[in-house]
Amino acid sequence: MTNPVKEDIIKHIDRLPGFSMTVSKVISLSNDLRASPKDLIHAISLDPVLTAEALRLINSAYFGMKQQVSSLNRAVVLLGVNTIKNVAIGSAVIGAIKMRNNFNYFTSDQFWEHSLGVATGSKILAARLGVPPQDRDE
Repeated sequence: MTNPVKEDIIKHIDRLPGFSMTVSKVISLSNDLRASPKDLIHAISLDPVLTAEALRLINSAYFGMKQQVSSLNRAVVLLGVNTIKNVAIGSAVIGAIKMRNNFNYFTSDQFWEHSLGVATGSKILAARLGVPPQDRDE
């Protein structure tokens, strides 16, 4: 017996858009121990949306900065490499969903709630399986 929802999801996987060159570069630089923060900042600066997302995040109430951060250099240093990588991936995924406008399984709030739950569960599972702390985000 087949599962129609599963088949529908599998059918749509092949139609998912790839990451932009900027997001791919940010991921690559984030995983390269030889890459400098300057390289990462340069890659982000080529994408106005990603630059705005990084600045929006560092200036959000979550980080509670006393003064507004307006420099991409400072935002990247304060956020850190893994957070910047996650911002790039998240921005690309949300952009692709909005662009296609045919994601019928979740509202955007439900999508974020689900994503947060999966990320949290994955980190807990990785810890229980003995994955080193520095590799748990991967």
